[in-house]
Amino acid sequence: MKSFRHSALTTLILGMTIAVVADEREERLSDEHRKWLKEEVVYIITEQEKDVFLSLETEEQRNLLIDAFWERRDPYPATFENEFKTEHYRRIEHANEYLSRDAPMPGWRTDRGEYYIILGEPISIQRFDGLSDVVSSEIWYYNGDPQLGLPSRFNLLFFRDYGVGHYELYDPINHGPPRLLRAGASVIPDPNQALDVLELVSIDLAIASVTVDLTEMGANVLRASRDPNSRFFRPSMSNNYTMANIVESPKRRLDTEYLEGYLRYGERVDVEYSFRFIRNRFYATVLPGPDNTPFVHFIIEIDPENFSVEGDDEGRFHTTLDIGVEVRDLEGKSIALANTVPIEISASQLQQVARLPFAYEDDFPLAVPGSYKMSVTLRNRFTKQFTVAEADIEVRRYEEQIDLSDVVPAYSDEWIALAKANEHLTFQLGSVRMNPAVEGLFAIGDTVHAFTVVRGATPEHRVRFSILDGEETLTEVAAAVPGDGSGLVGGKLSLKGVVGGRYRLRAQLVDPSGGVVVERSGTITVSPRAEILRAGLVYREGFRTEVPGLLPLARGQQLLVTGHIDEAIAEFQESVDAANPQLPMAKWKLANALLYARQADRALEILLPLEEQYANEYDVVEGLGLAYYLRDEFQAAIPHLETAMGIRAPDITVLNALGSCYRASGRNEEAKTLFRRSLELKSDQPAVQEWLAAQGEGGGE
Repeated sequence: MKSFRHSALTTLILGMTIAVVADEREERLSDEHRKWLKEEVVYIITEQEKDVFLSLETEEQRNLLIDAFWERRDPYPATFENEFKTEHYRRIEHANEYLSRDAPMPGWRTDRGEYYIILGEPISIQRFDGLSDVVSSEIWYYNGDPQLGLPSRFNLLFFRDYGVGHYELYDPINHGPPRLLRAGASVIPDPNQALDVLELVSIDLAIASVTVDLTEMGANVLRASRDPNSRFFRPSMSNNYTMANIVESPKRRLDTEYLEGYLRYGERVDVEYSFRFIRNRFYATVLPGPDNTPFVHFIIEIDPENFSVEGDDEGRFHTTLDIGVEVRDLEGKSIALANTVPIEISASQLQQVARLPFAYEDDFPLAVPGSYKMSVTLRNRFTKQFTVAEADIEVRRYEEQIDLSDVVPAYSDEWIALAKANEHLTFQLGSVRMNPAVEGLFAIGDTVHAFTVVRGATPEHRVRFSILDGEETLTEVAAAVPGDGSGLVGGKLSLKGVVGGRYRLRAQLVDPSGGVVVERSGTITVSPRAEILRAGLVYREGFRTEVPGLLPLARGQQLLVTGHIDEAIAEFQESVDAANPQLPMAKWKLANALLYARQADRALEILLPLEEQYANEYDVVEGLGLAYYLRDEFQAAIPHLETAMGIRAPDITVLNALGSCYRASGRNEEAKTLFRRSLELKSDQPAVQEWLAAQGEGGGE
């Protein structure tokens, strides 16, 4: 009898409705998984975990969630044993062996079994057996954790109702003291008189009959339970609250972010990563790079407990990180970038990572101005963990007009000599390396190293850095503009005397008369903590601008995706002109852009010399087929387009082009097949639908 948890009719009805829905999904479970859900973790699983578990489609997914379920509860992840899991199953075994001896059900289903599994071994048990005045009863005493909403001391009372049957959880409101007497309520119906009898047997039993929370003074509780002016019995008002907290205690302070990670990002990763989402801290900004190209710089930081590497027999430690970067504009057009980073570190570096966060830094060009949504997915192949970071970014075109870049909050900076004259490094301009404060986080008393990049100013200009609370300036410093009017400018702002909170970090370009020409600002957070743990190991990647032709190749691809065809052609041509033998794709990318502009002759001139060497390269083979198709040379186009379809699953462009070639060659049945496949990919194609309808295909319906 669990009356503490089912005290209202509406709650019961709602619970029955939810149970019906859950039962329908439970029918799909294997016997093993049903037992796990309904018996083994029934008292400790959260509603969100249960809902996700029931929503999964495969056995593999459920097994992975079960693994993650226990991992999230492991108090000492560094040890091989999961102490929480071991103790939980010990409790179930104890309940089934010892607490079912007087019950017509397994021990885990009894009231004593439920609370033993939730709370573990009591610090002591007081038993009342064979007494003439009271039924068989047990008081279990516990020390509770206030952070879980529990009293520091509490008791649970179990009794054999009317002196028979198995032990039930006693409820002061629904049972009352008379039910603890052997004579029963029919002889002594007055709770106050029953309390008198219980006090003679045991003051502890009397207290347990009116309260669960032992931090309430025992004598006062007993007095408060009696109304001297009536026969009413008033048990402690805290009982329902305390019991609800006890039931919920295994689910309190539990990090279920792994479920939120699965629900939001699970489709982005392979199934073995599904329930291994970990937190991160992220910062991204846009700074001008070579050729005034905007570059997105970003850093993703992971706490040491969530970053692990694999050791080998020679004392080396390594893992592989897969980095996926996706940038979408407001119309949903995507520019996808990917990187695989093998990491090998020394034993001394590993010791640093064990105590401090790990950080991954990278950058990439984003040549098309506009507003974007950026996401970074990082996967650790050794641990099968993943994390996703997201940010809104704004890209401006850096021309000769006066401008400032985003303002970067850093916790320090350092001078690092460039290895090559044209080398470009993440969060570094020239020889100045910025160490960005991830999420703009600083401790009280820290120094903010603020940076911005000036374009098109004069040496007479100044950059004024300020920290503001609303419109109030807390501190500011001015810095000189480089002699040529462009370049990185930095200033140091002390946070001494600044209390915890969120503030605005502002950079203003000021002309010789003191007027503000342009300003940029961001947000910093001052934490009341004495120290912010910075990354112990920073792994830096970066776009290799020193590779001839690579930067215009990247710019061209982005311009092509966003529909800037003429600009894309110019960029690809620049990449081809760099004559880098390591970038043969520059030629077929140029040809691809020319095909978009319907310049089939120029595309053929580029692709034909590549045909023999790159016979299995999709872009080359497809490009040749489309070029011949645009020239109405259908018989020449067909073998190339057919080969392309064998290399990669075709899109509607190839399907429609080859279908049109078949149609022009009188191969209508083959054309129908391809056009139907095209409509499956994109249904809104009136010309294709009309032709199929004319062939008796019902418009492809």
